[in-house]
Amino acid sequence: MIHHSVTRDFGYPAGPLFALIADIGSYPDYMPGWRSVRILARTGERIDVEQAIGILGLELVFHSVAEVAAPLRLAIRASDGPSQPFRQFALDWIFTELAPDRTQVRAAITIEFRSSVLEHAAALAVPVVVERVVDAVERRAAARLGVPAATAAQDNDPTR
Repeated sequence: MIHHSVTRDFGYPAGPLFALIADIGSYPDYMPGWRSVRILARTGERIDVEQAIGILGLELVFHSVAEVAAPLRLAIRASDGPSQPFRQFALDWIFTELAPDRTQVRAAITIEFRSSVLEHAAALAVPVVVERVVDAVERRAAARLGVPAATAAQDNDPTR
């Protein structure tokens, strides 16, 4: 089983940042490795999703369920099944408001592949992929929500 997490502070309020990450249908537009997303159903705080991701030169298609607890947590789960590439897949996005315009985001992933060969290969790739995903969220937030105030102030600081 592979576990990895990345925690990063963002210069944005929790609500807009959560909405950006909870827009699962847009993942292929900016998330590395996401090839396609098809929303199968939305009911209340639950989103049923079919996703295709590319990792280690393979395309993995799987069904997942996202539980939305805005603006604190987005929990994406895929369970074991004959058509699933994973025995277990859990991606949790956890949001902690540090100030009105600062939010700490933690992306934590737990994966267990059905194939032991894939499991061993992915053990090296998954940490890199999660870092790239959080980097992509940071770029998407800057493009969609504007440059964070603290960053803009640093960029305009003549002493830097």
